[in-house]
Amino acid sequence: MPTLTVGDLMTEDVRTVRPNDEVKVARELLRDRGVHAVPVVDDERGQEPVGIVTSTDLMGDVSDDAPVSVIMSTTIWEVPRGATVGAAASLMRHERVHHLIVRDQNDGHGIISSYDLLAALTD
Repeated sequence: MPTLTVGDLMTEDVRTVRPNDEVKVARELLRDRGVHAVPVVDDERGQEPVGIVTSTDLMGDVSDDAPVSVIMSTTIWEVPRGATVGAAASLMRHERVHHLIVRDQNDGHGIISSYDLLAALTD
């Protein structure tokens, strides 16, 4: 049985938001796409992630008109596309996060969630 890699499970068609976008943009994106996290990219850095917004970040008393930069987490955990699923799960567990940005050699990115890992175990 071949070893599953992050690239086998990750979401590649990742939408992003920018730090100056309104929180409502992130909220609508998560809702419309049925996902729980979205990378934040800065125009000055191209598609390089500078943060991440998760559904947890959207809880609480935050105005939809506030900029994403107010709620985003700036600590980003990354994993290479070729990493094993076990390595990704270990990183998530150690850092207590549910989403990792996936990097590849061509500077593209994707995202993998703890839900993706659980789905692989049950399928």
